[in-house]
Amino acid sequence: MDFLTMNSEDKSEVIKKYKKGVLLRNYSGQLTYEIPNYLYEQYKPAKKKIVKQFSLFPFGFTINGPDEAFQTCLKGSKRIGIEWDVWSGLIFVAKNEQTESLVNEIVEFCENNEI
Repeated sequence: MDFLTMNSEDKSEVIKKYKKGVLLRNYSGQLTYEIPNYLYEQYKPAKKKIVKQFSLFPFGFTINGPDEAFQTCLKGSKRIGIEWDVWSGLIFVAKNEQTESLVNEIVEFCENNEI
């Protein structure tokens, strides 16, 4: 088996499909909520709204590339990635196990509000 064949299989596990997005465990085992069809121009306003709504503290810089953007935010010991890429759209990633409850709260908020 060559390297390309070995890594081409999607190892993520869909937990639940929602109206706007999907909750899943990504390849690394992190709880992740993805909202597809989000444009890059929508990323910063959505990130700002979620940061304010959940009293998050942006940690470090927002990394912006041609196909992706991401920033880690903190709330106590909880670390969450607020990300965007051209394939998945807007993404919220629990960076540690304590953050999974926060991701679930964000799912509820996003599904019931305009972001």
